Formats: sequence, C-alpha cells, structure tokens
Amino acid sequence: MGVWGHVGAPSKISEPLLLVEPHLWHQTLVYAAPLIIAALGELIIERSGVLNIGIEGMMLVAAVTCFVVTWQTRSAAAGIGAGMVAAAILALLLVYYAVALRGPQITVGLGLYVLGVGLSSLIFRVVFGVRTSPPQIQTLAPVHVPGLADLPVIGPVLFQQTLLTYLAFLLVPVVHLALFRTPWGLRLRATGENPRSVDALGIDVAALRYSAAMVGGLLIGLGGAYLPIVLTGTFSDNMTAGRGWLALMLVIFGRWMPFTASVAPCCSPTSKRFSSRRAWWRKPCRRSSS
Repeated sequence: MGVWGHVGAPSKISEPLLLVEPHLWHQTLVYAAPLIIAALGELIIERSGVLNIGIEGMMLVAAVTCFVVTWQTRSAAAGIGAGMVAAAILALLLVYYAVALRGPQITVGLGLYVLGVGLSSLIFRVVFGVRTSPPQIQTLAPVHVPGLADLPVIGPVLFQQTLLTYLAFLLVPVVHLALFRTPWGLRLRATGENPRSVDALGIDVAALRYSAAMVGGLLIGLGGAYLPIVLTGTFSDNMTAGRGWLALMLVIFGRWMPFTASVAPCCSPTSKRFSSRRAWWRKPCRRSSS
C-alpha cells in the first residue's frame, strides 16, 4: 500500500547545511556578477546627475548584440565588445535628450526601455528568423586560479569562476577609486550634486555627463553581454528578467556607493537559490511498501 510522506528529521538536519554548500555559493557569485556590473554602470551615470531608468532595455540590446556578433564571428571578445558599445550608444542617446534637448529624464528613460525590449527581439528575428529551438553559442569556461582553486571550500567558490565574474568583483574597488580618488570623480560627483557651481568654475558639465554616460553605458553593456556569454549561451525575449530594474534599485539601496551597492547582489541570488533548494528538499515523496 502506497503512502504519502514528507522527509522528516533528516531534512531538518540538512537544511542549514545548504548555507555552507560550496556549489550554492559558487552559483551565487555567478548570478550576482551581472547585477554588480550593471549597478556600477548605473551608479556612474546617476552620480553625474542623470537618472537612467532605461537600463533594462540597454541590457537587452547589449545581450542580443553580444549573442549575434559572437554567433557570426565565433569570437566571445568581439561579441562582448559589440554589446558594450551598443549599450553605450543608448546611454549617450539618453544624455543627449536629457542634457542637450532638456527632455524629461523619466520619459526618455522609459522610451529607451521600450525601445530596447522591442529592438532586441527585432534584431534576433531579423538575423535568425522564427525558430522552434534557439541557436547556441559557446559560453565562457571557468578559469582556475593556480594554487588557489584547489583550496577546500573557498577554492571552488572563489577561484573557479569565469573571467567576467572575476572582473565584476574587481570593478567594485576600481569604480570606488575612480569616483573618490581622482579629479574626474570629484568633478563628476560635484556635477551631480551642484552643476551650477561646477559650471561657474569653468568646467564643462555636459562633457562630464557624456563621459559618465559612455563609461556607465559600457559597464551596463558588459552586464547585459554577461547573460548570453556566461549564463545561457543563447538569447530569448526579455532574458534580463528584471535584472536592469533590480540594478537600479541596488544603486538606490546602496546610496550610490559602489561597495554597498555590491553587497545586496550577493545576498539576493543566495536567498532565491536557497529557497528553491529548500522547497525541493521538503517536497513530498512517494513511498511504496509491499
């Protein structure tokens, strides 16, 4: 006679062990990396005094551009570079309408978001047509750091990642130093806080905002290109799945500081994956007895 039952005491004992599972934390860093990169790009743009709410559309355009160029050239570097340039062009377009034409930044940002959603789907269908199974590209392979990748526990977590994952976490101190330890960063932050004072000193406010849009757009594009080149190996409509909006919220949550904005991405994927693993662990199982 078959009976339904839950996994009892062993599940309760094993649930906390999921928090120290190396694979869980390894995947946490993998999924946190694009959020960190995109948030850093958004942070730079907003520090210049420009509100960019079109980041989701920029990431989508970068993702499809990276996928198409990588498919055509068989070069991941070319695809990543093309995706970064595509997002930077959209960021410059945002600043042009917001600064030169003095358009409402929220309206322009929403327009870029809608443009990115539609344009990314259009580019994919123009190049590949309608397919039952999407084409695939080769994703980046993990790079093992010699001497560190074999360390127990932390070796598989920290030192068996892809180059883009390493780069994501290295960019956090780099952006912090650029914003708070360089003349360009000082002028950029002053432009966002009091542009009239910066203009009174003879500094070109528009040029600073264009430079911030260029750098921030490149980083947002890198975050978008990360998705097909590391995570999926393909492109699908709306594959960002709200990551752009989440990156925007992370910047606000982190109070426009690189380190604090980079903490939450490491927690969000962990809690999501832990919840899914915990739900699977507690799933009722069918037992039969003869």
